[in-house]
Amino acid sequence: MAKSPRNNQKRIASPCRSLCQLNAQNVCTGCHRTATEISFWTTMTEAEKRRTLARLTQRRKQAESSPT
Repeated sequence: MAKSPRNNQKRIASPCRSLCQLNAQNVCTGCHRTATEISFWTTMTEAEKRRTLARLTQRRKQAESSPT
């Protein structure tokens, strides 16, 4: 995480893994964000990013436990 110049708090880095490919549910198979979440990442607040990270963590766990 990089430090924010305004308040000296750590900024949340993008979870992008450079494995970008959207599945049928419009979710990236690399970072597990939706296309909308990817599009808005740079304008999200840190709180919104934390909520997004929580959602994508759940998606990743679901994807890992689903049969292929």
